[in-house]
Amino acid sequence: MGKYSIKDLEQLSGVKAHTLRIWEKRYKLLKPERTDTNIRFYNDDELRKLLNVTLLYNKGEKISKVASYDHAQLLTAVKEIEDHHLLNRSRVDDLTMASLVYDSIRFSQLYDQFVEEIGIERTFVEVLLPFLERVGLLWLSEEMNPSQEHLISNLIRQKIIHAIEQLPNNYKKSAILFLPEGEYHELGLLFFSYLFKKHGFHVYYLGASVPIFHANELSSIKDIDIILTYSVLKGKEELESFFTHLKEFKSKEIYFIESKNQTGYLLKYPKNISKLKGYEGVLQLIKP
Repeated sequence: MGKYSIKDLEQLSGVKAHTLRIWEKRYKLLKPERTDTNIRFYNDDELRKLLNVTLLYNKGEKISKVASYDHAQLLTAVKEIEDHHLLNRSRVDDLTMASLVYDSIRFSQLYDQFVEEIGIERTFVEVLLPFLERVGLLWLSEEMNPSQEHLISNLIRQKIIHAIEQLPNNYKKSAILFLPEGEYHELGLLFFSYLFKKHGFHVYYLGASVPIFHANELSSIKDIDIILTYSVLKGKEELESFFTHLKEFKSKEIYFIESKNQTGYLLKYPKNISKLKGYEGVLQLIKP
């Protein structure tokens, strides 16, 4: 059973701790427990209830009305939500709850359900990316530990690899996908590998933390149409140094996916390296 402070609830729900205390006092919304040393905490059921209440509150329901719902009424009201953005928020909440209690079976079931409902591409972009952003925030605030993060990251990795393996091998072009040495945030690259294969590319997937000369060696052996890479950790000077090596690759086109944070670097790109803006940029690149 999880134990959450009022600050944990604020982080997970997006509702300020001051407001949560008012809801608790005025509407008896939450029922905290106490440790042996008399410190208040909230359990998994209370967190789950709060996340559902927050969804309805954000939908425009009055908190006085929502707080009066019993468990069954609350679940029914959440299931009736049709707003696209709120539904995705609910999906992120569900994945978060499964992650916090190490429920890998539930997480897997939820992922499969979302893919069935909205497809793998929308699941990744609209649900998994916001979820992973939340996981990062929780890890930084020490509300999620590294073992939980590793467990969930590897579950997602397995799901994407399985989806890639189900795609037909209808190759028309070729691409090398890799991350620079020291870069280990691989889930986005795996998803791009799925997109490339879906659109008829033979993908040479080198994965995370690849020495630049290894990737270059492959480009000199194979006839490559596109090289795609990105970096999460490197600063401006490191990236521009990386570009001096990347520009030597033998490929018809070379692309670097520039993040929002890196836009402020005003990076200087060699003539044969083009920048892309995330998922939409990759889609525009590979769609016929």
